[in-house]
Amino acid sequence: DGPVVVNTISDLSANEDAPNATINLANVFNDVDDDNASIGKSAVSDNSGLVTANVVGNLLTLHFLPDQNGTATITVTALSNGKTVYDVFSVTVSEVNGSYVDANMTIPDQNGTFVNHNDTYPDANGTFVDSNVTYPDANGSYVDANTTMLDQNGTFVDLNDTFVDSNATYSEHNETIALADSNSRPLARTLQVELNSDGRLTLKGRILPDGDTALIEVGFILSRSLFADLNTLEAVRVEGTLSGDIFTASSAVPDFGKRFYYRAYAINAEGNNLGVAKLFVMPELVLPQAWWANADEAEAGWRISSWFGTFRPYYNGWIYHTDLGWLYAQPDGVEGLWLWSEGQGWLWTNPDSYRYLYRASTSGWIYFLKSKDGRAYFYNYATGSVE
Repeated sequence: DGPVVVNTISDLSANEDAPNATINLANVFNDVDDDNASIGKSAVSDNSGLVTANVVGNLLTLHFLPDQNGTATITVTALSNGKTVYDVFSVTVSEVNGSYVDANMTIPDQNGTFVNHNDTYPDANGTFVDSNVTYPDANGSYVDANTTMLDQNGTFVDLNDTFVDSNATYSEHNETIALADSNSRPLARTLQVELNSDGRLTLKGRILPDGDTALIEVGFILSRSLFADLNTLEAVRVEGTLSGDIFTASSAVPDFGKRFYYRAYAINAEGNNLGVAKLFVMPELVLPQAWWANADEAEAGWRISSWFGTFRPYYNGWIYHTDLGWLYAQPDGVEGLWLWSEGQGWLWTNPDSYRYLYRASTSGWIYFLKSKDGRAYFYNYATGSVE
């Protein structure tokens, strides 16, 4: 067996120019056939212009590039016994206000305005500010100690001191009022998928705050590719239902084999946005009591029985047979099978008698002839006719 993900890495948020972030990978992966300490680990960022990823031993280091904001997807790969597994998470770097203030109040912001409580410095726009005196500038703007001015970033600043906290968030005593951008694309976050007892997937996502633009559609993309989007041809697109900030969808397991990726998406009038892609690995279906456990395994979950033919089993007892269609199958406790179909009701057969099937509703035998155009044909011994 190869390594598996036992503790997924949570999505990460940071501000522009944040210090390096480190994540301990020691307990993320496990390999029952190998010493976990020997599992090789590596990581890559799909947006190295925003954040880079580097792994040394069990320590993943994220380095944030200066003056950059946006979203990156980090893929962490574990290698053991020649097999690999992936854990994927997103990093969102938020933009911060462009005004920088040091303890002496002498650092210029992006508007080129210099402020000092004891002295006056001219800026490039000809605006003079002094805590005791008011000077007119060339543009006819008057600033005194009791007046609050609106700068080009929509930030209200008065002469009270400005402080910087440890999270690189800049605020003042009178607060900074950010003007929301109502013309923005939605932000979708991919949550964990659940495999239900009926063999279907329950997919979950979350909408993050994005202004007041109405949503047009939310949903999920299922694909073999880590990088699938709304235009990927082979991907399965499942529309979701939104309740509050959470949206969900139900889907059959796609025919992608044991492993595939899923990711949330959201669409509004400004465009679309995708959540991070996450890996889903189908649990092993074979159970000791499964009647089909000895059938040969084929691709994408299909089984080939030497006496019953080709079929695909599901968790809830249903199978899809290439000749007989959808059947609900239950073993009889010996070697036979009870099969229920919508058109025939309950049928019984076993390895020695198949293609002969006993039909409970008529207490008689029928014989499977062939399947044509998606329909199964039987010979009815009681009536002497083909059904």
